[in-house]
Amino acid sequence: MTTQRAEKVLFTPATHNAAEGTGDAVSIPTDSLRGQTTQESRARADAARPARWGPKKNILETLAGTKRFATLLRALDETHLAHILDEAGPFTVFAPTDAAFARVPEDELRTLLADKARLRSLLSYHIVASKVRAPRERIPNTATAIDGRKLTMMVEQGHYKVNDARIVETNLRASNGLIHAIDAVLAPR
Repeated sequence: MTTQRAEKVLFTPATHNAAEGTGDAVSIPTDSLRGQTTQESRARADAARPARWGPKKNILETLAGTKRFATLLRALDETHLAHILDEAGPFTVFAPTDAAFARVPEDELRTLLADKARLRSLLSYHIVASKVRAPRERIPNTATAIDGRKLTMMVEQGHYKVNDARIVETNLRASNGLIHAIDAVLAPR
């Protein structure tokens, strides 16, 4: 394995006086740098640099990448809600983790997953068609799910909550919105 060293090269415009034989800088003959202002050079470098802060994955890819939402992803796919979350958005998903689905009694969960209409109605209550950030202390926040029902977010005893579910991880960013991981499946009110 070979190692490479980066050397710092400083340059300023050449002020070489041929008659005197002195010079205090080295000129780099690069046509792309000539005539450019500092702002133009920075703009060119910024355009060539990949975006630094913007997430690259959409909501579905972000959920799949965390490996804590397998049941939710399967349910979204089976109810054809996945194609909505594949669009530009922005969306906010209150995403029950696999542990949250495990809290639902096994018979009830099996029945729910088999009834596509009921499952679609339930999952629609977890999706908001806008960005909804985590609530602030003592300022309850409401949002409307894509099915028209209201969700209430608050900070209670130091924990973020949406309705009766605790938000265990807030503001997971995706290219088309946000994800809030929750510890329970939301029951419509």
